Amino acid sequence: MLRADLRLWRENIMRFITALLAVLLLGCPTQKDAATKAPAAASTDAPVAPSAGKANSDKSATPSMDEAKAFMDATEKELLQLWINLERTAWVKSTHITHDTEIVSAAAEVAVMKFISEKARASRRFESLKMNDTLTRKFALLKRALTLPAPSDSKKRTELARTKTQMESMYGKGTYCLKGTQAKDGKCPNLGDLSDMLATKRDYDLLLDIWTGWRKVGASMADKYRR
Repeated sequence: MLRADLRLWRENIMRFITALLAVLLLGCPTQKDAATKAPAAASTDAPVAPSAGKANSDKSATPSMDEAKAFMDATEKELLQLWINLERTAWVKSTHITHDTEIVSAAAEVAVMKFISEKARASRRFESLKMNDTLTRKFALLKRALTLPAPSDSKKRTELARTKTQMESMYGKGTYCLKGTQAKDGKCPNLGDLSDMLATKRDYDLLLDIWTGWRKVGASMADKYRR
């Protein structure tokens, strides 16, 4: 009996200590606290008017015709300059193929890829907008402006541009020695020379040799193409 009483007394003491700690740590709600909390609890069922910021953001979520036109005008202006720079570097690389001109041309290619990819994604905002035929065509062409799909990852995009540039250079530097001939000054005819022969010669065996022989130049690009 005494043991049971002691156990009950100990349990009561533990409950008291637990309650005391709760009061000390959490604090007791006062009448003032209860008064301030009551309206908050009651207001959960009351309708809440949307804030001005949210209303403005909802309104701006639907683009206007003027916004679409401004977006396209700015895109065309910047893209034109990027394309001009790309064509200039590509021309220098094609007429003077070196490691340095390949790097410069690839950098211009990366800039165009990055810009078009970003603008194509940004243009999705205007997909639900009913535009005139001219603007609709421009937005459609923007999404098809890249002949190669550009990765979003910058390293992969740079690798793609450099691989493309290197393959173009390999094709431009390619040569083929015709059957039964020897290289002149250690050089075989290049693409330009062989193209001239195809345009002026009429010997079937010679033309067949040029056609089949030049295709061997492309075999060296197989690994880069698969990559």
